[in-house]
Amino acid sequence: MIKNFKDVIIADKNKTDFLNVQWDYIYTLNIDDAIEKNSRFSQVVYANRKIYDDIFSKAPTVIKLHGDVDDIVKYKDSHCEIFDVKQYAVSPETNSDLLKVLKHDFEYQNIIFVGCSLSDEMDLAYLSHYDAVSTTNRYYCHVGKIGKIGEIQLRKFGITHCVRFDNYDSIYSSIYRLFEETNKIKEDELDDYINCKYEIIESGYEQNSQYLFEGKSPIADKTSVLLPNFFIQRNITKEIIQKLSDYPLHILYGQGCSGRSYIGIEISYLIRDKSVFFFESKNSLANHALESLLKKKKSIIIFDEQVLSYDQVEILLNQLSAIKGNRTIVLLIARSSDRDLPGMITYALNKERIHEEDVRKINIIILINKFLDTCVNIVLFHFVLYLLIANNCSENRFRDSKNDEKSYLPIIIIQKQMCHKKDTALTCH
Repeated sequence: MIKNFKDVIIADKNKTDFLNVQWDYIYTLNIDDAIEKNSRFSQVVYANRKIYDDIFSKAPTVIKLHGDVDDIVKYKDSHCEIFDVKQYAVSPETNSDLLKVLKHDFEYQNIIFVGCSLSDEMDLAYLSHYDAVSTTNRYYCHVGKIGKIGEIQLRKFGITHCVRFDNYDSIYSSIYRLFEETNKIKEDELDDYINCKYEIIESGYEQNSQYLFEGKSPIADKTSVLLPNFFIQRNITKEIIQKLSDYPLHILYGQGCSGRSYIGIEISYLIRDKSVFFFESKNSLANHALESLLKKKKSIIIFDEQVLSYDQVEILLNQLSAIKGNRTIVLLIARSSDRDLPGMITYALNKERIHEEDVRKINIIILINKFLDTCVNIVLFHFVLYLLIANNCSENRFRDSKNDEKSYLPIIIIQKQMCHKKDTALTCH
């Protein structure tokens, strides 16, 4: 059982993409750990247990109606499995909490059935007599013909739509493509991303630590940005801004944790005399919305990494001459490890679709090296020091009760890493 059901790897990208759809939660009739091991649905809820009402709001959840292999092989008194007729028969009593959730979803939620026949599932059959409200839908995705008997069976479950596919891979890929398309920014939504409102949050460890140590995005929503208290204006950004009007297209390359996105945010924060559009990494645009956006005049458009597909980058390059004529500036942010984007730029240059004077390539590492001894590093270092000392004093996170000297070791390490040009020892009082 362990070999076949534990540590399952899903190698099929269509399936992992399907799991990446922002489902509220997922029901499964399988007992293996494929879903929780290969997706964000890491929290497992299984049958025959009492559950808290707010459990599904705490983390992305997979609900295992017939049991969980990890519980079965780990505990001698495991009773989460529902395999045979006897277990099905008593499940309305032993599994009442989970069946209440399922009953509610049958009545009030839109449900998609994928990969289950519904013919032999007694626990689902128990719920089939409940009527859904008129505004909900139940989609049954299947491969091949259903037949008259199958149609009768599906009607018992209140199926409103039967969607036929050539194979199961096409089910997963089609649903994911629909999800991507519905999440793309539409043309009439573009103005929601112009000139965001900026707010610097109050000082304090709890309010600011997530931005520094956990990489929390300062983008609160599409209309507002919450900047951490340690946010400062950097010389790097000023240099980029000074040359913005010299090129219609700027490409900012940087490695992970190099501050690429913060530079884009800072540019949009500092420039107030133009319309500035900022799109963060989790955004994506429909092609017609992109084409409309690129026709804007006297604007600055900032795309964080992965906002544009490579096909959309081609659209951008093809319209670069018109963008220049409209006196609009585009800043494209990318990882240094991206090998395809530089190749696309070089190819477009060789084909004379764009020209050298139209594109500025910026390597953030080179720019940072120019300012190692500026106030940027000093201020950031002192902020890290402040956070560690404040947290150390209030919560003793770094303190060893047996040896107080160890409590300062993390601070000393950071000092040596950040100010590697100086050998000055650090003493905390």
